[in-house]
Amino acid sequence: MAEAIFNSLAGENLAISAGVKVNENEGAPLPEFVLQSMREIGINLSQKTRKQINQSEADNSDLIIVMAEEKDMPEWLLNSHKVIFWDIPDASGQSLDFHRATRDAIKQKVEKLLEK
Repeated sequence: MAEAIFNSLAGENLAISAGVKVNENEGAPLPEFVLQSMREIGINLSQKTRKQINQSEADNSDLIIVMAEEKDMPEWLLNSHKVIFWDIPDASGQSLDFHRATRDAIKQKVEKLLEK
């Protein structure tokens, strides 16, 4: 959600999304409630799949926004000066309304980030 929202608002800047706990789900489609909640704001994620973050991508990034719990993060990411934590509840297994609220919270944070 964050990658797509950022890229829809940011102009020339680019976000790339990857998870810290994807592993066995890498390459899997996104959950239906993610797809549906994003379609509601005009963003089609049907071709996106889940991806695991790696250290090379992190090293080549200017900023890393993390919405995972610290306990799930690899040590090399925890020690990065590029990391900013966003307190966004995990929507996994939650309702469509929960996904909508998550989407809206992420959008607000992205907008504030872009103001800076």
